Amino acid sequence: MILAALAATLRLYRGGVAETQIPVWRQLATPLANLERRARAIAEATGTRAAECESTVGGGSLPGQTLPSWAVAIDVAAPQRLLTRFRQGTPAVIGRVADDVVLLDLRTVEPEDDARLERAVRIAMEGSNGRRRS
Repeated sequence: MILAALAATLRLYRGGVAETQIPVWRQLATPLANLERRARAIAEATGTRAAECESTVGGGSLPGQTLPSWAVAIDVAAPQRLLTRFRQGTPAVIGRVADDVVLLDLRTVEPEDDARLERAVRIAMEGSNGRRRS
């Protein structure tokens, strides 16, 4: 099973389609303009805002390497509490806090999941009493 999976993956590389067929490469290759457009659309629909950010590359395999990205940015009084609500939701959403703002980096979200993310933001915001920092 492992060898079959490895062989299939290697065929994608050899065929020159790894950037479109392997999710991590597809995410790394996503143009910044696409991420910005998606972040702005979700922000507009949820009453949040879009913000530029940096994505960490490789989940630790490339220490210190980042890539420009765009995120849905949510200003709330208790960002850690909102992150907890996101993690406990269905689907679970993993974000991070930077400068006391919750960031949901769209480089890590497939475009077909944008509507689900939008719903998750609405639900989590309802539970946070909508209190935003001024």
